[in-house]
Amino acid sequence: MTAPYRVLVVDDDDDVRELLCELLERNGFEVMSVESGEDALALITRLRAPCTIVLDLGMPDVSGWEVLDLLRSQGALAKHPVVIVSGHDRDRMPAGVPHVRKPVDAEQLLRAVRAAAVRADVETVG
Repeated sequence: MTAPYRVLVVDDDDDVRELLCELLERNGFEVMSVESGEDALALITRLRAPCTIVLDLGMPDVSGWEVLDLLRSQGALAKHPVVIVSGHDRDRMPAGVPHVRKPVDAEQLLRAVRAAAVRADVETVG
């Protein structure tokens, strides 16, 4: 993985978003953040290199579920790995997508983002 690896944090809760950004920045990631699914989709379509998306599911405009569905349906956007950060029950999570339950365990989130970054790096190079 080339450092610093870029992470996009998408959460409509200002406090949660700020906390996640701070945690990731302190651990060597380049962090961008937006507060809505709509803003996330607009930014993701402009990114040239893959980044990991830390995604809340429960947002008022375009939900995290809708963002995830669109990413999966678009070939060019599917290169962005996703880590879900949500208070939803684990049994309601989409298959194959890492999930960190709120309140966030910092080490669990960092492990999930690092693993996603490695997967994205391998897929980009390979």
